Amino acid sequence: MGAKRPIRIVVLGAPKVGKTAITVRYLTHRFIGEYSSRTDAVYKHTANIGGEKTELEILDTCKSSMERREGDGYLVVFSVTEPSSLAAAAGILAGLPQARPVLLLANKIDLEHARKINYSSFHRSVSLRAALELSVVAGCSYLEVSASSSAMDRGGIPLAFAAVASKAKPVSPLRAAIRALAALLSYRKVYHHRRPSEVKWK
Repeated sequence: MGAKRPIRIVVLGAPKVGKTAITVRYLTHRFIGEYSSRTDAVYKHTANIGGEKTELEILDTCKSSMERREGDGYLVVFSVTEPSSLAAAAGILAGLPQARPVLLLANKIDLEHARKINYSSFHRSVSLRAALELSVVAGCSYLEVSASSSAMDRGGIPLAFAAVASKAKPVSPLRAAIRALAALLSYRKVYHHRRPSEVKWK
C-alpha cells in the first residue's frame, strides 16, 4: 500500500488578520508579531488526530491574495478589531465547496482584553452576534482564538486545526463498519430497555 496523502488545510482571510501568526503558533507554540510575505507558504506537520498519527499539509495564504485554494478543509480567519475582515470572510465562505469542512476563526480576542485592562486604543468592533450569524448562514463552526496570547487562546488554535483535520480525514471501510455496528448496538440497547408503553409508533 502506498503512503497516505496528507490532509491539506488552507488558511484564508483578509490581510493582517493573523493567518501566519495562527499557523506559526500551531506549529511552534510561539508568537512572532511581524510577518511579510507575498507568496503562499506550505508547512508539513504530523499531528495526533482522533488517536492516530496524521500527516498535515498547511497552506498559509499570503496577505495579498484571498482567492480560493484547493484543500481538504479550510480555516477562514478574521480579526475582531476589523469589521471589514468579517465581510471579507463572508465572501470567502461563499466561494468554498460545501462538501469540505470549514471553520470560521475569530482572531485577536486578546486586544479586547487589553482595552478593558490597559485602556488600549484597540477595541472589539466585530460583535459576537454578527460572527455567529455568519457561521450559521455559511453552515460552518465558529471559534475565537488569540495567536499572540496563549493564556487568552486556551488551546483554541490547536482545537481549530484538529477539528478541521478530523472532519477532513478519510474514514477507512473497516472503521466505518465499526462505527455503524456500534451505533446499531447502541440503538438496540436503548430500545430493549424501553417499556412497550414508552415506544411511540408513527
